Amino acid sequence: QSCCFRQLRRPGRARGLGSELRSMPRRLIVSLSWLCVSMSPSAWAEGPVLLTDAIEPYAGEALQRKLAEERKEDAKGDTNEFVPAEGEESDEGKGEEEGEGEGQEGEEAEGEKAEGEEEEEEEEEEITTTDISISCMLLGGVGFVLTTIGLVIYKDDDIRRYMWALISNTLAIFLAVLFFQGNKQVLDNAVAFFGINEKLHCVISFAHCALYLAALFFVIGRFSGVWDDSLKGDALKYEDFVIADAMLHNYKAPVKDSEVRALKEAFMKREAGHITEEAYKRERDSIKRSVMIDGCDMEVPVVKAPVLLDERKEKMRCWATLLAHCAGFAAIAAGAKMQETLFSGHPLFDLDP
Repeated sequence: QSCCFRQLRRPGRARGLGSELRSMPRRLIVSLSWLCVSMSPSAWAEGPVLLTDAIEPYAGEALQRKLAEERKEDAKGDTNEFVPAEGEESDEGKGEEEGEGEGQEGEEAEGEKAEGEEEEEEEEEEITTTDISISCMLLGGVGFVLTTIGLVIYKDDDIRRYMWALISNTLAIFLAVLFFQGNKQVLDNAVAFFGINEKLHCVISFAHCALYLAALFFVIGRFSGVWDDSLKGDALKYEDFVIADAMLHNYKAPVKDSEVRALKEAFMKREAGHITEEAYKRERDSIKRSVMIDGCDMEVPVVKAPVLLDERKEKMRCWATLLAHCAGFAAIAAGAKMQETLFSGHPLFDLDP
């Protein structure tokens, strides 16, 4: 190991380790012999045991000559430089020449490779306006989604409610656009297939808008109860306990009176016959909100609300919003078609709204 380290410390000799490694077994035997001698307590009685002193009595003539040469070099003070054995100098010189030649070739190859990498890096560093636009769009989309998530879980109830309303209206608009564009494309393909003229096409566009308006009126009349008198009077006003946590999957689901904590005692008394139905009703009307224990032993807030009335309002608001947007887009398309067909003869006709 020491021979390898000395060889590596010499400049330009890193590739000349072949001769050193070939003589490694012999040096290993010498080192082990010195180790065995130095571990003997009797050997240290007269002083420290040196490698030359421990090996010289057991070494041959060649090794004794080598040890003598090493002692001479130690006396000169050059102990850091390793002197090779006889017959190894020529191999070492060859190793040096080969190492230098290979080193030069390796340096040239590395230089060419480095130049190629620099050229590739320069080519990759070119940034276009398209890259910047895509990056801004990606970061903007991520920021918008994170902002939306932060607002829908905000601690203020009003902010959460308005944010959900904004998301609902936005989705309604985009769904209405998709629905209207699909129907309009079907009509345009039919007009082109049957060879209908432009004036009749304008009439069909207005009929398309009228169809959405008729569906809108029908939906409002159906869900508002104008054409459905099955629930009248107190039936729509009847209030029942529902889950008030908007983050749960069963939000606004009805809750039994026996599961409401504030009403459980009165419910048990009524079932046992200790109180009348009128007393139980008064007790129930006086309670507006409470809690219940769900299947996971967690308290869930409940509130009293008119379930049937709220359900009709939600359905009416949903379908009315979608159909109203579709009718608006159809009216815009019909007006544009009329302007292209009937009012394209003179530039002043463009001023007609």
